Amino acid sequence: MLRFYADKFVNLMVLVERVRTVCEHFPDETYKPQKPPEEDVLLIEFGKLRTACQELQLDLSAMRIERAMVKMSSQEMSATDFNPLLGNLIQIITDELSRAFLMSIPQRKAADYYEKSNLLVTRFLTIFLRQILILKKRENVLQRRVLRLV
Repeated sequence: MLRFYADKFVNLMVLVERVRTVCEHFPDETYKPQKPPEEDVLLIEFGKLRTACQELQLDLSAMRIERAMVKMSSQEMSATDFNPLLGNLIQIITDELSRAFLMSIPQRKAADYYEKSNLLVTRFLTIFLRQILILKKRENVLQRRVLRLV
């Protein structure tokens, strides 16, 4: 069962805001890639944002962030080039989140919910395995009958 935790969504929004804040403080209104890239504060923040999107299965957002990181690491960008790129990334993340179905289960009921879902899975597997055994026995019976005929 796929489980989502609210802290991942909160973390994603914090990272978006952190990237926006870092972007607002470009020296001379121009972003210049740092060498080596591991020391580039903005690329590091974008990498964290990409990882958060991947964890939340926001695949399109993660791909767009990766593309932006490649572009950023290969060229200088003025604020007029960069601001629309950042706005576009935030819009894509927002769009993908708006299409996700998020369900909240209060903590006091969560244990009950997972216990019941595990019971259903266990019951299903028990029935399924029993049917497989019945089919296997029937197959063996049919094979013996065919061998007798031959």
